[in-house]
Amino acid sequence: MASEDIPEEVKRFMTEYLDSLFQLETLLLLYRRRETEWSIEDTDRELQIGPQLAATLLSALHARGLLSLRESPGLLYRYSPSSVELDNAVSALATAYKERRVSVISFLFSRPFEKVRIFADAFRFRRDK
Repeated sequence: MASEDIPEEVKRFMTEYLDSLFQLETLLLLYRRRETEWSIEDTDRELQIGPQLAATLLSALHARGLLSLRESPGLLYRYSPSSVELDNAVSALATAYKERRVSVISFLFSRPFEKVRIFADAFRFRRDK
């Protein structure tokens, strides 16, 4: 399966909003169970990724406008995209992942990571003219 099998909307969303397979899995878990509030511990228990990684993933998805956050007494996250467009994109992603899992994962890993390139460029030696 190739990335041509994935709708352009899904590719754009993944490129802009997802950095890892862990983020993808976390987002889809909360999307599928959108009525549930998820603590860091609940997310860790469900995905078995460790509490520190769970906290990082949930925080990043919240910062990108995909999850809401409520403090009571711990942090509780819920799937709650900040726009209808984001909700539609996540819905399309969930469908693509269900129907073309290998293509979605391959696309995720094949993307050039702009952040990595920028970081590497910071260490590139340049000659002063």
